[in-house]
Amino acid sequence: MKRSVVFVLMLTVLASVIYAVPVTDEDRAESRPVMLLFELKAGEGARKDVAKAATASVRKYLRNTEKVDVILFDRESPIVQRAVVQKALTEEQITTYAAREDRINVAAALQFDYACAGDINIDGNNIKINLWGGKPGEKAKDKPLIWEGVGSSSASGTGDNGIANAIESAASMAVLDMANKAFGGLTRIPAKDALTPDNSDAITPAVDSGDSVGDLFAKGDEAAAAGNTAVAIDYYKQVINKAPNNFEARLKLADIFIKRGCNDEAKDEINRAEALGADSKECERLRNKIAGIDAVVSGTDSQQQPAPDPTKPDKPIRARTFTYPNDSKISEGDRFWNEKATDKALIAYREAAKITPSDYRPYERMAMLYASVGKFGECVQTLAALNKADPYPPENDLANRYRVFSLTFDKHFESAMKKYNSSFNAYADGSSTRESYYNTLRSLSTRLTQMASFADCMPAPAYAQAINAKRGSAATFLAQAVSSVLLYLETGDSAQTENADVFASQAYVLFTSKDK
Repeated sequence: MKRSVVFVLMLTVLASVIYAVPVTDEDRAESRPVMLLFELKAGEGARKDVAKAATASVRKYLRNTEKVDVILFDRESPIVQRAVVQKALTEEQITTYAAREDRINVAAALQFDYACAGDINIDGNNIKINLWGGKPGEKAKDKPLIWEGVGSSSASGTGDNGIANAIESAASMAVLDMANKAFGGLTRIPAKDALTPDNSDAITPAVDSGDSVGDLFAKGDEAAAAGNTAVAIDYYKQVINKAPNNFEARLKLADIFIKRGCNDEAKDEINRAEALGADSKECERLRNKIAGIDAVVSGTDSQQQPAPDPTKPDKPIRARTFTYPNDSKISEGDRFWNEKATDKALIAYREAAKITPSDYRPYERMAMLYASVGKFGECVQTLAALNKADPYPPENDLANRYRVFSLTFDKHFESAMKKYNSSFNAYADGSSTRESYYNTLRSLSTRLTQMASFADCMPAPAYAQAINAKRGSAATFLAQAVSSVLLYLETGDSAQTENADVFASQAYVLFTSKDK
């Protein structure tokens, strides 16, 4: 496997927003309580494999709280069978645990501290995870303690990848919601073990159809001519994975996206194709096609207004001339954020948003906080709420938001590039196992996909939109590099490593040229 491009970047860090929460000596206790996790139920619209993937994601995020260890319930496991033999449990108890208290009793009989279960429901592109955690009472006659959490997200794109990303976001939100209530008083203890394949959030591994680039291109053209645009998109993306330099497939994708009204996606593909050497006249033709559609939608012509001056001094966030009912909750969230109590700050901001849904400030703070700690999936969802509450922000507010979000993105993208290279180096010199390398890349792939979505919806003034397009493209290219390495690890196809080098190099070029 060829040594990939080494990225060395120096970026400014916005200290007041971007930070890492340190682990104190008090956090380093000897052991954590153990939670028994039952597989989530496949609710309305959800398949069983999706429920299994959601369970894996919930387990991962529960472990990430660093407050509990998590064991999946398996009725065939030795510990369960031994409990049946010793009559601590009956066969009926381990097969018909319908009620919450039944599951808590099973956990208690197996000497676990907590139980957790829930369900996942899918309505169109909307994913919703309902989660609950329970703890037995101190005495036999005491009722168990039960906490609930809910998380929801919308799948972007089609197929299992879009669902997997939405599951990740919904699971993270549900666990955060439930864990804040259940584990608020517990000490955080850093994990000592690495992720295993059981913790993978993948629904299915990538599969190579075996078709040549020419065959895939022909199938894409045939599907596009028949009006099967979703199928055509899939074929053209397979072309790109096999042949990263094939800009024709990107132009085909752009044309389909324009027809479907996905102008932002089309612009991204045109930029990527042009960077790979596509004919500038063809790129301009497609851009004009987008501009014509945009003009019809907006009711204006395609002439751009003069760009605002990016050197204008900052102004404070809009002054309020009256008191809002949620001011005290926002102040409480700000105090927690300053104290680096991230979870508590998010809870306060959510409560502030419930008190006054029309106030943009809680959403703005939540989005910045999510981005600062690298939770870009959650940030994307919050930005949608922010745009709804504040669709036309004043120029200086928009510029300030962009400055914060862009610095945050750049910091995390630099970290992702370093992780991409360091994980390869560790695998190449034998200090990391193949399984560890694979799991690291799976996690990095999800992170980069979410970062690309974040860049696409990042609030940006007109003068910064072209820069933002490069950020999104860079994240997408690096995600494709990771996908190629994963495919190599799954199939042994060494050609995928060359694809990875091309994608990674392009990501580096786009990211380092964004400010030029």
